[in-house]
Amino acid sequence: MRVLFAVVDEKISNAVIDRYQKEYNSDITYKNVYFFNAVVKELERDQNYDAIVIDELLETVATDDSDVRLLGSLQTISEVAINANNTRIPIILILKAKRQYGEGFLTKIYSFGILNALIGKERKISKICELLAKPRTKSEAQEYYQISVKDDFKQNNEEVVPANELQNIINYYRRNLGAPETFSSIFDKIKLQYSDYELLYILDNLDDKVIEVLSKENQKYSELITNKENILANNKQ
Repeated sequence: MRVLFAVVDEKISNAVIDRYQKEYNSDITYKNVYFFNAVVKELERDQNYDAIVIDELLETVATDDSDVRLLGSLQTISEVAINANNTRIPIILILKAKRQYGEGFLTKIYSFGILNALIGKERKISKICELLAKPRTKSEAQEYYQISVKDDFKQNNEEVVPANELQNIINYYRRNLGAPETFSSIFDKIKLQYSDYELLYILDNLDDKVIEVLSKENQKYSELITNKENILANNKQ
């Protein structure tokens, strides 16, 4: 297993490695980085990680917009946390002590695909090791975070679009995030290959930046959102 650590003290990463190797009889190779931006650069350079461990307090900034800045960093990291097989690399996030179950911050990181945050008394080396061995599913994360997330698609039971196709679309958009002028034309090509129901499912998984542009520029997007209720109703089992 290869793990990328971004924690405030190397004693944490050393303790995780020591305990995991003893309890699970499995070797870990690892790297420590010390800034959120360094996590991004490392993942852009090397996709062959099995997990990422991040401490919320890695870059402590005591300002009114500290959560906004932190969420921006976490979203950027989640966008590049894709391995060579085009699947998400689990992110284990050690939250600061004051975080509470059910708060809006958790809903936001869940939307980024960060399913393995540790809250309160759960912020232990043993719990990090457990999540390295078995990351949470989306439903397990919702239950642990104590959040309610509207899910128009039964994503835990139904694969509306094959996972590899969906991930390829997501990755293609992410590679073009610096060229928002292409978002609408990309979607025009995608719409020719999928049904309206499948397109809604794809949209439900795209990054916020892409959705923002499509909502302003793409006619098909507007049609789908206008008719969303009917499209979903017609596809209920």
